[in-house]
This record gives sequence, structure tokens and C-alpha cells, in this order.
Amino acid sequence: LTVTKSATEDSGGTPGVVVLNTSGSAPLAGGIMRLASNDGAAMAEEHRLGVVEFAGAEDASNTITVGARIEAICDVNWSAIDNGTSLAFFTTSGNALQSEKMILTASGSLGIGSGEPTVGTTNNVGVEIQNAGTSAAGAGGALRISCNDGGAMANGHRLGVLEFAGAEDGS
Repeated sequence: LTVTKSATEDSGGTPGVVVLNTSGSAPLAGGIMRLASNDGAAMAEEHRLGVVEFAGAEDASNTITVGARIEAICDVNWSAIDNGTSLAFFTTSGNALQSEKMILTASGSLGIGSGEPTVGTTNNVGVEIQNAGTSAAGAGGALRISCNDGGAMANGHRLGVLEFAGAEDGS
């Protein structure tokens, strides 16, 4: 295993950190970067396992500001039988105001935005779109299929499609 901090032929000449595994390719091989948290106690619900931040200078004084981040957060108190973890995605708007925009939970649900629909499987038989915000007129789960390439729709153009399909034979 090789870890380098500068441009190498392995990174295409781009400066950065390269984790290179030369032991041979295989389904479980490859470079691994592990972010770990261990204070000697089990992880608890809402504890953060690790975070990857994307940051840059906001001025000529080298003031570094986070533009986006990805966090791994425990869904439950960890034990030998449950290590549920969510993956949360944050972006920044305004003056360094970070907010969660998307979360993928351990159960497989996908949440997009605050109070926005939550998409996930329902008892492994389908997809549920759920609005977790306050109920009101015009609120509730919604499925919107749209077409927007920046130009106006024309006669004969399709806005979207909802298809129902099944196998027609045993192959």
C-alpha cells in the first residue's frame, strides 16, 4: 500500500493524496481510505463516524470556507448486532450557511431537502414518496415527471412517461 501527498504518475500528475493498492485487483481490493471514530465506547445514535469536507478560499486572506460536506452519522446506538448508519450530504448557500440537502438512511430511505418528500422502499414491495412536512392544502407526497432542456416544448414532444412492464416470457 502506498500513500503519497504530491503529484505522481498514479494521479495523472494532479497534486493530491493518492491511496494506491498494488496487491492485485479483486472484488475486495483497491485503495481504501478509512475515517474512524473510537473513544473506547460504542458509537451512539447521532454520533458522527466521519466527514469529508470540500472547501476553498473565499478571499485573498486565505480564509477557508466549507462549500459542501458528506457525513456518516449513526442511526442507532451501536452494538454487536446493529451498526445502522446514514450518509448525509450538505451544501452551502449564503455566507457559509451549510444545510443538509440529502440523506440516505440505513433502512434505504432517501430524503431530499428539508421537509421534502422521502423516497424509499415500502416493505420491499415498492417505492413510497412521503412528505414529512406539515400537512396542508397542496401538501403531501408527489411524483412529478417533467422535461426541461431550457427550450419550449413543441407539438409532439413528450413531457414524461410512466411505464408499467413485466416479463413476457421465461427468458
